[in-house]
Amino acid sequence: MRLELKEPPRIFVVGKRDHIKISDCGNVYLDDDEQLTFINRSGKQLDVTAKSWGFYITPSVNYRLLKQGYKTAITRNPQGRLYVKVVDKDCIKDFEKYVKSENSEILEWLDEREEPTG
Repeated sequence: MRLELKEPPRIFVVGKRDHIKISDCGNVYLDDDEQLTFINRSGKQLDVTAKSWGFYITPSVNYRLLKQGYKTAITRNPQGRLYVKVVDKDCIKDFEKYVKSENSEILEWLDEREEPTG
C-alpha cells in the first residue's frame, strides 16, 4: 500500500446548488488483495479490498453491513447516473432529505432484495 496525503486538501463543491463542500485528502494505492477499513466518527466500519479484477467496495450488503448498522441503496441522479450509497441506519431521514434535495431517487435498497429462487 502507498499513501499520498494532500496538504492542504483539495476543496471542491458538488450538489445541485453547489452547496456541499468536499475535502479531497489524498490517494491510497492498493495492490491486489490489500484492504483498507474506513471507520466513521461513530465507530462503524466499511472495508474496500483491491482485487486483480477490480475492487470489493463493500462487505456483504445483506449481512456484514447490516450488522455494522448500514443499509445499502442504489440511487439515480437527474442525469441518469447510478450510485451505490451505504447509509447509516440511524441517518435514514437525513439521507432521504439529501436524495430529495438533489432531485435524485432511491431505486432499490439492496439489503432488502429477496433471495433468488431456483
